[in-house]
Amino acid sequence: MLSERDAFKVGFLSRCVEEGIAPEDIGAYVEKAAAALDGVAAPMELARKQAGLLSDVMKVPGALVDTVSRVAAPIISTIGNWGIPAAIVGPPAAGAAVGHLMSRMGDVSDEDVEAIRVKELINEYRLQSEKAERDTRVRKYRKKRNRTGRIFL
Repeated sequence: MLSERDAFKVGFLSRCVEEGIAPEDIGAYVEKAAAALDGVAAPMELARKQAGLLSDVMKVPGALVDTVSRVAAPIISTIGNWGIPAAIVGPPAAGAAVGHLMSRMGDVSDEDVEAIRVKELINEYRLQSEKAERDTRVRKYRKKRNRTGRIFL
């Protein structure tokens, strides 16, 4: 197995062969690449330092998680002991409570019943008076037409 450095060398040389670069010219390409990397070396070193700092910062949440897990483990195990009974009893109890509240919402007080009865009675009186007026108009119309019932040819 090749190390990263050797794998890079093999990859670089195979790329030079593919592009048809003569073996004498490969040294010039390497020097040119090294000169270009000299300008990048300082920012790369800074990036490495920042990455190291970032990895140090990332260790803090890991330590925090470890501490929280040590503190929370007894609590979680207690919740786990109560979890199965709560899962069995909880839904029916919640359903019963919600059902009771819903049935209480549908209850109507006696005052509401009386008010509804009065409104229905007023509506019925209004409908009956309109019907009586309509019947009176129909009787007057029929009397005015004075039909005999015979057919005239």
